[in-house]
Amino acid sequence: MFENILETKKEYFGLDIGHATIKIIDLAKSGKDFSLRSHNEVPISPNAMGTSGISNKNELAQVIKKALETAKPRKIIAKAVCSALPETVVFSKVIKMPKMKGNDLAKAVPFEAAEFFPIPLSEMNLDWHVIDTQNNPEAKEMEILVIAASKVLVKDYLEIFNLAGLELIALETKAIAAARAVLLPEEKDRYVLVDFGSEASSVCIVENGVVKNTGTIKTGGNAITRGLVTVLKIKPEEAEKIKKTSGIEPGKKDEKNLAVIRALFPIIEEVNNSIKYFQTRVEKDAKIKQIKIYGGAARLPNLTDYLQKNLNIPTVLANPWTRIKTRPSEAVPAQDALKYTTAIGLAMREL
Repeated sequence: MFENILETKKEYFGLDIGHATIKIIDLAKSGKDFSLRSHNEVPISPNAMGTSGISNKNELAQVIKKALETAKPRKIIAKAVCSALPETVVFSKVIKMPKMKGNDLAKAVPFEAAEFFPIPLSEMNLDWHVIDTQNNPEAKEMEILVIAASKVLVKDYLEIFNLAGLELIALETKAIAAARAVLLPEEKDRYVLVDFGSEASSVCIVENGVVKNTGTIKTGGNAITRGLVTVLKIKPEEAEKIKKTSGIEPGKKDEKNLAVIRALFPIIEEVNNSIKYFQTRVEKDAKIKQIKIYGGAARLPNLTDYLQKNLNIPTVLANPWTRIKTRPSEAVPAQDALKYTTAIGLAMREL
């Protein structure tokens, strides 16, 4: 995404800017597989990145420098980086158009996309990918995934990495990066990927390795913590401990369990809405093979069982290490791996 404004090919690493931390992954590639060289997670000021831009660029640049220097098991020396924009600040849409090529397509896509996006095209960077043109050679139409982001925000990213002494060589959405990390190339079925973050969560539908639909909700693991603080009248530290040890307790209807379930309801609703939209607007009666969950809050005890029961779709924790064959002894602990899913996908990106 947006490679046309970021022209270069160098040794690079993946960097994911989240709500409260940045995550960095440096991989070495051998054939189709990868090995982990270094990783790190460093806290940042909450809400450093908003929909209108990044609040303190110099501060964030210094944090990135520190993260590279203190990466484990060795510091990261690469000077090129792939990063991602969260779905909360990216507009995406699958559109159908008559089959066309080259210059005709380049002229037609912005014109068609203009009616779907809430801000003028002159204020956005626009990118698109043609989907499934070879599945049905007789089809008169083709599907195109259109992605747009504010030019102000893209400029902020470029400036931050420049201040950190780095070159931003690719910028895409977190959903695209995550799909690359958790799905093998041979996994061609339809999957729902749920990024359960701290303050926001996203839901995307992937088919044949291509992200076809995305949605975002402003709820995450911290909403559970706040709910427990309110109903149990305890400190946030105590609520966080209860959340991580008890999670959802099947069959219980006490105040604690109901507070957790209330925080999860928007995620269930968004998954249902995304599937219904996909089935009515993109592909009629499409069946979902599996839901894969990742993100910093994904290890909530009994979360997969709860979602599977309420959505009636097989649900598992994603495995971002699927294509990472070797890892040093100081590798990311298993309980933390899901937090690095997006960064891993970014580091795996082909340029």
